[in-house]
Amino acid sequence: MKKILAVAVALASASVVAPAAAQTDLSPFGTQGQLAISAQGGVRLFDAEGADTQVGLTPFLGWEFRKSTQPDLNNNGRYNSFKNSAFYINPGADYFVIDHLSIGGEVLFASTGFSTTRHAPGAGDTTDTISGTHWGIMPRVGYDIPLSSLFSFWPRGGIGFQTSSFSGGGGADTSNTLWYFFIDAPFLVHPIEHFFIGAGPGVTVSLSHTVKNGNVSVDGNSYLDFRLLTAVIGGYL
Repeated sequence: MKKILAVAVALASASVVAPAAAQTDLSPFGTQGQLAISAQGGVRLFDAEGADTQVGLTPFLGWEFRKSTQPDLNNNGRYNSFKNSAFYINPGADYFVIDHLSIGGEVLFASTGFSTTRHAPGAGDTTDTISGTHWGIMPRVGYDIPLSSLFSFWPRGGIGFQTSSFSGGGGADTSNTLWYFFIDAPFLVHPIEHFFIGAGPGVTVSLSHTVKNGNVSVDGNSYLDFRLLTAVIGGYL
């Protein structure tokens, strides 16, 4: 009888310990109260065509400057030079409100400039300058699915908004307003605690796009952007 009782106690203990051990085999990422900060490629909060500048989800803060020259094809001494610059701040984070469920997003503010200088010997130089202001927001919801102590699957998606306004260049002021749906579904690797890296597919679909030139507003282009692989890297607290 004592042997039977001992076996029963051992089995009961094993049934309690086994699930606990299984839990420790899963990645600690995605538990309630964690704050995840990440950067990834793929979705762009704005594409400033006038400044030839594209800003994605990374880096959080940056400044970009480009300069180029159009050669003189007719050997008459005339040529054009171009300068563009962009300053942008693009912070983003996700907070796990309960185990596995995250709520977060990204915000953007950017200032861009683009200038064209026409050099003509004997006639002097003329310069046209276009300046732009951009801001956007990308709220998102995600759910992390732990697969093992090393791997997890963290799809995130939401509705994004962006607006860009341009002035200068000798023409009327213009602006673009865009709403879009986006989702990215990366598989993550957790090689060490508080750090992750991964990649996965993603898609962005425009919902509405309005272009305004002076006092005239028209519908802008619609688009579908499918990304086979979107890289992501980040950490959590």
